[in-house]
Amino acid sequence: MYSMPNALGIVMGVGNAGRHLSMDEDEASTWFSRDGGLTWREVEKKVHIYEYGDHGGLIVLADSVKPTKEIVYSWTEGLAWWHFEFTDEEVRVENVISEVTNSRLQFLVYGVFAQTGKGALFHLDFRDITRECQGFSNPGQSNSDYHIWKPGGKTTDCILGKMVQFTRRKQDAECHNGVHYQRKVESEPC
Repeated sequence: MYSMPNALGIVMGVGNAGRHLSMDEDEASTWFSRDGGLTWREVEKKVHIYEYGDHGGLIVLADSVKPTKEIVYSWTEGLAWWHFEFTDEEVRVENVISEVTNSRLQFLVYGVFAQTGKGALFHLDFRDITRECQGFSNPGQSNSDYHIWKPGGKTTDCILGKMVQFTRRKQDAECHNGVHYQRKVESEPC
């Protein structure tokens, strides 16, 4: 499982659905949660490596078992996924990385070319794919790209003696948060 502090509620993992854990690569899939692991959705069959950008608003995946020419990405926090061919030659992807804060819209994909065994490094730049989000100060309004999110789902607002709520991007907002985005957090005892 993988999560980052600034990718609020976003969790990725690799595993299988069933009565027991299978270590067979053919039975494993890549899974996504937007609510901190309360619910899960299968994103891709097969094992993938993944990384976040734009504070979790952009997610990039690549097959980490078999050579590939494409990445899979979502800039709607997992609502929709797109396939993008980033090379003409198949690559055994070793990793997908972003800068340490996961706030930018650029990634590096590295590995080795499957046919020659030579090193491969690709720069993916998503800066021109969307507009910057608007309406941070008025979340939940129709003209805002943001909403209020409370962890815990429908079961409770009180977790470990606190009621916490966060401002985060609406999942269907076709925009990016921006490098200097600072998430608003409100907390009170309960």
